[in-house]
Amino acid sequence: MPLKNIFFITILFTSVSCNEINEKNSSDDKSIKKIEGCSCGDLILDELYQHFYLNERTLTYTGICEDYHNNGNLYQKKKFNEGKMNGEFLEYSINNKLIKKWNFNKNKRHGNSFTYDTSGQLIFHGIYKNGILDSVILSL
Repeated sequence: MPLKNIFFITILFTSVSCNEINEKNSSDDKSIKKIEGCSCGDLILDELYQHFYLNERTLTYTGICEDYHNNGNLYQKKKFNEGKMNGEFLEYSINNKLIKKWNFNKNKRHGNSFTYDTSGQLIFHGIYKNGILDSVILSL
């Protein structure tokens, strides 16, 4: 069975286990629905508006999603605010070594991006501005 099919089958059988947290927004005292503990594969990209959502297209996703390797180790962790990737994106090898540590702002890489090999050795450090590579600090 091709790897692509296995990936989609895995996503299909992943159960949605999101935890809703109601928070108070101090600036206008409105409740905000924040969702944590979701699988990144459960999120849907609305290509027209370039935002991610979970169930309803008009309700943008705010929270953290995580995916795991088959052995239970963390694979990816992403942070979202109002449907956009914001903050750190982390990716780990099957042996729990950090492979990527990238920063995002509104779905675009922004700030420091670090890429490591599977032994943990830094192989790339670049600085991005609004999705465009601005400078390379280290590249092997």
